[in-house]
Amino acid sequence: MKRIFSITLLCSLLLLVGCNKEKLTKATQTGANTMSCKINGVVHVAQSSWDDPAVYASVEMDYTLRVGGRMTINNKFTYNVNLYISKLTGVGTYYLDEVDNNGSLSTNGITEYSSKISRKGNISVTYLNYEKGVISGKFEFVAINEDNPSDSLSVTDGRFDIKM
Repeated sequence: MKRIFSITLLCSLLLLVGCNKEKLTKATQTGANTMSCKINGVVHVAQSSWDDPAVYASVEMDYTLRVGGRMTINNKFTYNVNLYISKLTGVGTYYLDEVDNNGSLSTNGITEYSSKISRKGNISVTYLNYEKGVISGKFEFVAINEDNPSDSLSVTDGRFDIKM
């Protein structure tokens, strides 16, 4: 009887833990206003707060692209993730080893992490439609704490689909 209770308890705990897992957003190209990624292997999803939109994207007159998301895990704020491409020329892969392209994270403006130090990563624009105002893509990079170079974050499996 004790063994059956233990097995039942273990199965119940596994189900509860499995149900609470965050999932990456779907890779779409419709302007769904979604963004997600794994930060050090943990899934984080962009989510709005009462004073902050979940995601944003803009292309300036000089073709500078800015994409950002307010990331959460289990409805708790974690990081602001920002992507920057200095000269967007269309669909394609933009490497972050170039000085003018960057991926960064911040925690309420307290700790700033940037790919400018590591120079590792890329942003792939997979869909760009100016008429519809939609940009979609993928990203990954290594971001290093600007105040403590031994502190770094690995951002993988990133994706975004945003209405500009």
